[in-house]
Amino acid sequence: MARSQQQPQLSEEQALKMDQMLEKAESMKCKCGSTIFTGANKLKRLSRILTGEAQDIIVPIPAVICVKCREELKDEEPAKNENVIELDFRNKK
Repeated sequence: MARSQQQPQLSEEQALKMDQMLEKAESMKCKCGSTIFTGANKLKRLSRILTGEAQDIIVPIPAVICVKCREELKDEEPAKNENVIELDFRNKK
């Protein structure tokens, strides 16, 4: 997640539940076997012709890189994991 984006504030109960789930969660692994990743950005250039702006626009796209083999962790890889759990922290009344 980019630093400019704010993460939702969790209640104490939600944070405790998250900690309990993370203790049981399986670490994601790169194809090389490493479980350590770092953040990076891919840059996309939007043409001023397409956007109608005076200049081209450079857009950073967050990426996750394996520190061992330097391969990018692709978006589709987590979806293949049958144990992925989607968390919903919206207040339910």
